[in-house]
Amino acid sequence: MHVRLFALAALVLTLAACGATPLKAPLSPQSLAGTFEAEATKTLLAGFKHIHMAAYARIDANANGEIDEYEAGSSIDLKDFTRADRNRNGRLSKREFMDYATGGSVFGFLRQDRVAFMKQTRDVLWRAFQRLDGDRDRQLKPAELNEKALQKVGIHLRIDGLRLRVALNELDDATFEASDKTGGGTLSQAEFEDYCITSFVKAINPNYQMGPIPAPAPAEPVPADPVPGEEPAGGEDPDETER
Repeated sequence: MHVRLFALAALVLTLAACGATPLKAPLSPQSLAGTFEAEATKTLLAGFKHIHMAAYARIDANANGEIDEYEAGSSIDLKDFTRADRNRNGRLSKREFMDYATGGSVFGFLRQDRVAFMKQTRDVLWRAFQRLDGDRDRQLKPAELNEKALQKVGIHLRIDGLRLRVALNELDDATFEASDKTGGGTLSQAEFEDYCITSFVKAINPNYQMGPIPAPAPAEPVPADPVPGEEPAGGEDPDETER
């Protein structure tokens, strides 16, 4: 059985790469408790912001802080590009990209309700954690995250709106150490979630440096549509003004 994160539909468990079956009832009622869900939204949303920022930096080929239609290339459909381009200047700033990717109640590039997606993501990662935890001590040791075990569980991230496909196939020692916040040499469920998110980010863009989510830049002005028959602002004849 494989655990897969899908972008255009609800998270599912799948038996093969091309066949999907709906999630069964959660194995633990705690995974759907109200507080648990709220934390899933808060902490995983921060992680997905890093995922989207890493994707933005990868698509911005010339690293000038904007994505044009040519750089969008095979990564962003022009329909999504147009929706995200709020000031209609033919380029996506990081603010426009991130607003479309994570703003509002729906993840733009995932076409999914944000809160529901976070809850489902935590449930899927919890299932993976359970399968990897061979001795059932609720802690994952490096030996339990070996290549064979990870490939058997099959943890994948797929964002079709950005044409991203990444998989966790082997243990990354540096990521494991960074995710071990308690310093115990093992990963709790929360630390395992961090490990997965960080691994996804590194797979998307190895050059992206994870840190605190930066404060959003000031919103860019959105030009108003001209009113038929009305003179554009600043359109006076300068000579007429002087007279």
